[in-house]
Amino acid sequence: MLNKKKTLILITILILVILSLAYILTGGGTSLNKVEVGGKTLKIKDNEGLSGFTSGEKYGIKNTIVGRYLDVTLDGVEVTKDLSNMKSPNKDDEEFLENGNLKDGYNIIRMDFTIKNKGDQEEELNLFSYLKGEEYSEWKKVATELNEEDLIHSPFLYKMKPGEVKDISIGFVSSDEDFEKAKNSELSYQIRLPLREKVKDKEEDQVEYQVEYFYFNIDK
Repeated sequence: MLNKKKTLILITILILVILSLAYILTGGGTSLNKVEVGGKTLKIKDNEGLSGFTSGEKYGIKNTIVGRYLDVTLDGVEVTKDLSNMKSPNKDDEEFLENGNLKDGYNIIRMDFTIKNKGDQEEELNLFSYLKGEEYSEWKKVATELNEEDLIHSPFLYKMKPGEVKDISIGFVSSDEDFEKAKNSELSYQIRLPLREKVKDKEEDQVEYQVEYFYFNIDK
């Protein structure tokens, strides 16, 4: 009986020591490594140098990425040469433009989105990301709507009022040569949604994000 009691005491002491060490090493808490959003468990992961929470799912055309405050649906993808409703923040010096029109030898891969702010405060969504394939990588160049307040630093930052729904198209301009590369692989596009989670060992003003990807192939 005495040995059993000593064993229980030693186990209790060991557990207390482990808990104390964990408390000290984490600075008085534990690191947040997963969150619940839209009925899914998102785990923190490094995505090409960007740390964020992700479901790890592959979203495609007609799919909706459900965020805590913003929902983003990829309505469709189209290859076009029509710039009639698309604008460039650098329209005066873009090599692919001539008198506001797309030059010969270039194509636009256009992505059409519906964005919904389901929260109770203004949200921001920065769509300045790149479209990427195995042999292809291109930054966004044109859009149906630009942030006129700051065209130089963040022309692709969209501000969403509570309850607001926006239909936005963005375009990636590629030369004929690069466009051929884009046709040969699955393309991915990164979406970064606000979470406002506090994560241990991060600066107090650090903004945490949900990072997901849309995947698709373009028509050949």
